[in-house]
Amino acid sequence: AATSSELLINVARKITWRDVPIFAARNQSFTLSGRIEPMSAVNLNLQSSSSFTSGIKTVQSDANGYFPFSITEKNPGLVRYQVTTPADPRFVASSGDFVTVLIR
Repeated sequence: AATSSELLINVARKITWRDVPIFAARNQSFTLSGRIEPMSAVNLNLQSSSSFTSGIKTVQSDANGYFPFSITEKNPGLVRYQVTTPADPRFVASSGDFVTVLIR
């Protein structure tokens, strides 16, 4: 008799940006926001090319998948940001597109 084995399939989450400013003033707070799907409360990491924000900021999305990152950059220049989320039992690690903000 033939037997079948269980096949686990993990899916990537979709991360999209909603509000991203083209430029922001240095030393003043601005917000990058987006949404993750499927909708659920999940931890998200913001990675930045800025030496001031150095490394990763973490927030949790709300139950509808929306998330905000509040950022203050110290130095002028172009800064790239990307949102990522770690793998969990149902989803593989996921990342959104890069966005660039001019800090002036």
